[in-house]
Amino acid sequence: MAIQLANYEINIRSFHPEKDFGWSGLWFEGDNRGFSLKPSGVKPTTSRIWHRLQLSTKNSKINSVDTISDPSKAPWGDAKKIYKGKLAPKGRVTLKNSPPSIKNIYQYRLEGQYGGVNHAMPGSSELQEELDLSYVPTLNVKC
Repeated sequence: MAIQLANYEINIRSFHPEKDFGWSGLWFEGDNRGFSLKPSGVKPTTSRIWHRLQLSTKNSKINSVDTISDPSKAPWGDAKKIYKGKLAPKGRVTLKNSPPSIKNIYQYRLEGQYGGVNHAMPGSSELQEELDLSYVPTLNVKC
């Protein structure tokens, strides 16, 4: 009997569960949600930033990696800007090892990280596009 190995989609999300960040967070809009098993990018599941990858255990490789930030909204702005180009978050994932099967048990070790800037602050996106830096801290996640 041949073993059928699967493809897996792995979603890693960073989000703020409250409706907003409160007075100390300048009332920025939050994600207003709890944990979810829905795929990333399917509304209404929004995140500050998310990382999605496809792992093929049949080929022992990572087929795709997406790092995306859902738009953030400040109380003083109407537009929800899509972060592309220099404004887009960056991410990577490495398959560290895929040892041979021991009694049909396969183990995979992945290492990754992603990060991005919330460009809802005035002037942040223009500064990032011109100088490739921002005064807003980057949200960094290691996995």
